[in-house]
Order: sequence, then C-alpha cells, then structure tokens
Amino acid sequence: MNFIFHGDHTSASRQALNQAIKAERGGEVVRLDGTRITATDLHQALESQSLFGQEKLVVIDKLPVKLLDILTQYQGNTPVFICHDKPLTPTQLKKLSHFKSQLFKIPAAIFNFLDQLNISTFHQALTTGAPEQIFYMLHRRISQLIQAKDTPQSLKLAGWQKSRLVTQAKGFPLDQLLTLHSKLLTIDEAVKTGRNFLPLDRTLELFLLNL
Repeated sequence: MNFIFHGDHTSASRQALNQAIKAERGGEVVRLDGTRITATDLHQALESQSLFGQEKLVVIDKLPVKLLDILTQYQGNTPVFICHDKPLTPTQLKKLSHFKSQLFKIPAAIFNFLDQLNISTFHQALTTGAPEQIFYMLHRRISQLIQAKDTPQSLKLAGWQKSRLVTQAKGFPLDQLLTLHSKLLTIDEAVKTGRNFLPLDRTLELFLLNL
C-alpha cells in the first residue's frame, strides 16, 4: 500500500513514517529527496528491481510537485511512502487517491505556547509535541517577533497573522528579542555538537524562566 504522511507536525509525521517502514519487515529501502530528483530518478526507483531480489520500498522526502503526474499514474507493486512537511492540497490528494493519506497538524497547545511564552503553556505543549519540534517553532517565533518589531512589512504572512505578531512583539523590547534569539542559537549549537548537558526540555524551561 502507498502512503502519504503530510502536515506541519513534522515530528509526528516522521515518527509515523518510520513505524510504517519498520512494518515492511526489511527489504531494500530507496530514499529520494523530492526537492532534487528528476523524472528519470523517479522512474528508475519505481520501475527497477532490487539488486538482490528483495522486496523494495521507495521513500520520498517532500512531495516532488513537478513530478506529480508520474505518481498519479503509478500503478506498480513497489510501495511508495511520501513524507511532506506541509498539508497537501485537496487537488493534490485527489490526484493521489491511490495513496492512503495521514495528516498531522501541529496541536493547538503548541500554538498556545507560542502565543503565551511561559512555563505553564510550555508544559502543556510538551504533552502534545516533542521538545525538538517545540524548540524549532520557538526559534522561528522569536525570529518573526524581531521582524514584527523592527520591519513588520518584511513579514510574508496573512494579514491576521501579521497583526497578531505585531501585537505580541509589543510586549518585548527589541534588545530583549535579539538577546533571546542569540541564546536560542547558542542552545541549537550546543545540542548539535553534544555540549548540551541537560535534556532539551529542561534547557528550554531555564530559557523561559529568564524571559
């Protein structure tokens, strides 16, 4: 069976993808970057046989929109799993009706935390999302608040979204937002280099206590 795991709750969609891959019980897994593959790459992955006669699975990271027609017409036996970091449109899903769709939306508790940056809302967000996902979205929100404070015209968002960010940014001096952004960059580097000695959720708690 073919699957599409899509939506902006990427940690949940990738967890579902990994579980689905494990359920295939071995075999060759061909991974493709949907932002870079060509039509030839996709045809070859879908039509070629495994070198050792194993079962084969094709995993595509990000839907290759320019190659959608190839996937629309695909009727082969090799399972195809697509993982996309945004919700697919109804038109795209209709074209891929032979794929089973699983949509993963960011829980409301995480958006509530981003709108009200405090320990209480953070703990609520942790019940619905991974610390890594929350950290990524917090980092993006602080960057957006800096834009809303300094150059609101640069925000490429819907009017209501821009208005909410501008209102939220009024609660922070620009210097504080820049300092928070710098601290988040330091945390990110420490996590990536293995120099963060506390769990990420505990690190974020300490960060929020200093707001």
